Amino acid sequence: LRLPEPHHFAAGFPLALLGETERALALFADAPQWMVDLIFLLEQETGCLGGNAGFERLLQRLNALEAWQSLQRVGAERPAGRSAGEIIMPA
Repeated sequence: LRLPEPHHFAAGFPLALLGETERALALFADAPQWMVDLIFLLEQETGCLGGNAGFERLLQRLNALEAWQSLQRVGAERPAGRSAGEIIMPA
């Protein structure tokens, strides 16, 4: 990783998409609070993190577990044809 250490969390996105979930979650552990919605969006759209037990621990560490659970409830109730991304970040 060539970015300064405070920016290593950014490498978690491609690693998650490549299936290296453990490494991605470890990098996300130091993500700033403003990145939480993007981590939510990544999981909602790809499902690449939620199957890992470390995902819930990550959300607890980022103080985002309650927000994630709330988003999951809203997502379960979303109208047909609307993606989770449209609910998180409406146009």
